[in-house]
Amino acid sequence: MAVIFVRTGGRTSRRGLLLGAVGLGMIPLPFLVVGGWEMAGLAVGLCYGLQLLPAVVAVLRTRELGGVSAATWLIAWTESMLWLVYGLGVTDPALIVAGTIGVAMSTLIVVRLAVTDHRPFDALSRAASAARWRKAQASLS
Repeated sequence: MAVIFVRTGGRTSRRGLLLGAVGLGMIPLPFLVVGGWEMAGLAVGLCYGLQLLPAVVAVLRTRELGGVSAATWLIAWTESMLWLVYGLGVTDPALIVAGTIGVAMSTLIVVRLAVTDHRPFDALSRAASAARWRKAQASLS
């Protein structure tokens, strides 16, 4: 993924990639040093929630939900629920935190889609999408 990111973004994207890998990738390290593996696990669980936060904020702030897949977020909800249940079963705080945050974030998106009666594949959406595509193609010619 890093190679594709750099090829797509060019040489200037290398700095952002390095800052992200070092800056964000090392967040659990102080927790590991200070509190051991359990605290590092909690940091990773919290980072999982932070990873989903931009998608949740974007979905809550926009009216254009055509690119948001309810099926994808239902899968994310299911995955998070499985980790939450397993974490409760083995009494692992890191899995409980990650699962709880994942379930909450996924639920917010699925509820947002349901409340707005989001139907990405209805005839009107397809017609509007096709019209935009034809207009874009015509402007490229």
